Amino acid sequence: MKRPSVSIIVPVYHVEPYVEACLRSVMRQTYDGSMECILVDDCGTDESMAIAGKLIAEYTGAVSFKVLHHTHNRGLSAARNTGMDVATGDYLFFLDSDDELTDDCIESLAKPLEKEWHDVVMGCLKRYRILPSGQREYVESYLEQHLPHDVVFSPSTMMRTISEWQNMTAWNRLLRADFIRQNHLRFKEGLIYEDHLWSFQIACLASSFYVVSHTTYLYRYRDDGLSAPDDGRKYYNNLMIIIKDITAFVDERQIETDDYIYRVYRLFFYKLLDFHTTTLSDFVSTYQEMRPYVKAPVKSIIHANGFHIKKIFHDLHFMMPPFIASYWEYLCHRYFYVIVSGIKKQIIRDDE
Repeated sequence: MKRPSVSIIVPVYHVEPYVEACLRSVMRQTYDGSMECILVDDCGTDESMAIAGKLIAEYTGAVSFKVLHHTHNRGLSAARNTGMDVATGDYLFFLDSDDELTDDCIESLAKPLEKEWHDVVMGCLKRYRILPSGQREYVESYLEQHLPHDVVFSPSTMMRTISEWQNMTAWNRLLRADFIRQNHLRFKEGLIYEDHLWSFQIACLASSFYVVSHTTYLYRYRDDGLSAPDDGRKYYNNLMIIIKDITAFVDERQIETDDYIYRVYRLFFYKLLDFHTTTLSDFVSTYQEMRPYVKAPVKSIIHANGFHIKKIFHDLHFMMPPFIASYWEYLCHRYFYVIVSGIKKQIIRDDE
């Protein structure tokens, strides 16, 4: 079986301090198959593209570089879509321009494809920050993979990790280009944390996933980055969009709403409600607006909670009439869950 060609797509916007390290990590790749790197200039006002242009002009290696330019700033989703439109590789790889690849990233991810071309191949990552001294400090991250390594696993396994808020990134994975295009998968433009919706769609449609037991991606934590705390209202408005879009996606693609998909609904729904616990009117209106999108059959609720009485009680509001459920759930969120959480934390402190 031939070695797949790979298109690395790198959106560039206001990353002047980081873009050189990012691109040099691409230039150091040990993979001996065909590789192209597509830079998408999203019209920043700093020197990011000047630095990138100089590096590319001086480069004499095997990676083929392409530079595309937007006419105005359109955001991360649009930049990724632009890169996908011109990519020629058998597999796509998204790299954020403030992060880096390990030298053997593509080589490690492509190795399982020597036997079979999977829809998705993922690697592990390390998360780090730069200290004032200039040294790197590697820190534990919720973004670490929590999946079986070096085996092919099912979509239900991937959906389960998404429902636990894991593996919801577009980067650090090879994605079979034909799979992406045949399913007309695009990043939703104008959406913050668009990776959440994208990851859900991938998990619904991909037939095979593979995770290599090797670190392939170096994720840089930035206080000023998109992963930093953002305006709360904007973030939770985006959660509302995500809930509606995943529901529409499931309906349009006629995907069976199983226990794992219900867990994803519930994850986003509770995150959304957490934002509104201080105001009863906001909580009730949000609950009543969004409940039709996340309401699952009682059977799915019971199965998703593993027949665990405590967890089923937690989701009891889904079995109530909507006009009662919103007030019941508010009381639980505002008082019961908070009190129980406080007691648990105190017990932990006492034990220590």
